[in-house]
Amino acid sequence: MLIQRYIALQPTSQRKQEVAAWKFDSTASSIGADSTPVELTDSPQTAAYAEAMLKKVYAATRYPQSAIRRGEEGDVTLTLTINRDGSLASSEVTQSSPHPALNRAARAAAIKASPFAVFTQGMDFDSATFTIPIEFKLQQD
Repeated sequence: MLIQRYIALQPTSQRKQEVAAWKFDSTASSIGADSTPVELTDSPQTAAYAEAMLKKVYAATRYPQSAIRRGEEGDVTLTLTINRDGSLASSEVTQSSPHPALNRAARAAAIKASPFAVFTQGMDFDSATFTIPIEFKLQQD
């Protein structure tokens, strides 16, 4: 089963702490808007938007069956640029796992999750760039 989907639906206390830390860590919680970095804590609307977008991508993430059969695990970092209207302007794997199937699955999740919500009032930029970590980890029994 996909750990990301589980986390999105049933967050652990450790995961909640990690996400809470994003709001205060400028490297993990910043987004680039029209080439100008914007801190998530600058706007509650932007923070709420980022959280909803992240949940949507995690819910769309599927662990490739071929990777499960081969026992492949890894972390992938995606950089998504979203336009004001919620359309996905670009998606790029900025940190890849050693397994191409996991990289493709992460990118496919972003495409499947789009379009995203239209920017809300208070998000006064034409596009925003988000960095999303996705962990593919097999359950250990």
